[in-house]
Amino acid sequence: MKALTKRRVWALALLAMVAAAIAGFVCLRGIPSFITAFSNRPATEPSVEDYAVYSAFVNDFFSSRRPFRADQSVSLDSIVYVVDETFAIRSQGTILPLDVAALGPSDMGEDFFRQNGQTWRLRPLLQAKRKIVLVGRGMMHRAASFGIEELFAPATKARELGWFPNASPVGPFPEEPHACGALQLSRLGFNRRKTLALLYYSYRCGLLCGESGWVVLHKVRGTWAVKEFGSGVIY
Repeated sequence: MKALTKRRVWALALLAMVAAAIAGFVCLRGIPSFITAFSNRPATEPSVEDYAVYSAFVNDFFSSRRPFRADQSVSLDSIVYVVDETFAIRSQGTILPLDVAALGPSDMGEDFFRQNGQTWRLRPLLQAKRKIVLVGRGMMHRAASFGIEELFAPATKARELGWFPNASPVGPFPEEPHACGALQLSRLGFNRRKTLALLYYSYRCGLLCGESGWVVLHKVRGTWAVKEFGSGVIY
């Protein structure tokens, strides 16, 4: 009986030592990649959760809470053109770019680049406060080029100080004056708990109107909202 008890004690001690060694390795080196690979989200088409985040972003992007209003003519009656194909943004190496690493946990950034290895088609499942219309990539180019003729035209005396093309009162699409601009989105990168989402966006409402950049959204009590805007460009 004593011999059996000793063997059990030695077995427990050995298990404790192995567990301590594994815990120490994980603390120093992190979870091995071949283990975390099993828990990675596969690169598949956007899910219902993706569309919930996209919808929340559209709502917050055109909100007066933002420090930069890309187009002062945007209202609740405005139509937002969303390009029906996402960006393809590939990682340039194993280390996350500083712009991405500064915005949150590494698993979020890694999932972002895993999902953005190719373009994906969006379906009409966005539900926002403003009307959303899916359009082709050509509309993004049109919006970015709107006003280019004015840029190279000689300024008249009446418009010496204000002739640079910016957000037009009727928007960049004369045939659809309610359309405020075109927005293209990347796929989302989630952290493993699905409480944070990383997105890259580009919005154009004219030749010198729009912005692009990184943004992180977070989920609070079941609702997604913008948490932080990262680095970007204002046109």
